[in-house]
Amino acid sequence: MKRRRPPHLFANPFSLWTAFASTAGEMLLASSEVIAHRSHLIARAGTHPRAADQRELKRMVDEKTKAAFDSATAMSSRSGQVIHASAAQMFSNMATSTSILLDLAGGRIGQAQSRAWRQLIGQSSENASQLSNAAAQIAQAGIAPYHKGATGNAKRLRKR
Repeated sequence: MKRRRPPHLFANPFSLWTAFASTAGEMLLASSEVIAHRSHLIARAGTHPRAADQRELKRMVDEKTKAAFDSATAMSSRSGQVIHASAAQMFSNMATSTSILLDLAGGRIGQAQSRAWRQLIGQSSENASQLSNAAAQIAQAGIAPYHKGATGNAKRLRKR
């Protein structure tokens, strides 16, 4: 049975990285708003911060700690999935290439070996694309908690 490639796989190899860049850009804009607001708060509070100022500063530390933990968790989870899938594919490709090379070494060169070799090369190209996509997904998973916090804070602090 011939394996079918997903139609979107090679359509736009940069789409996941473009989405990541867009998310990062939005996060950076929101972060600049939040940093400006909180810097003003710190400057205004001076050495005698009000209770509301202290709550906001504590929130800032708690959010950063949570975002770092959530980011590391999401990235390690996604990385584990990628490593498992990549290792399985790598061993499959090694077995196939070993079989083909043994056939060639034994003088069994024919259309079947040639077809298998072409399929293996095509599969290797597909694997490289999948690895790039997986790296973009890992990066997206890692930035998501920071994006959520920065954009949420920007919306909340705009109301003040």
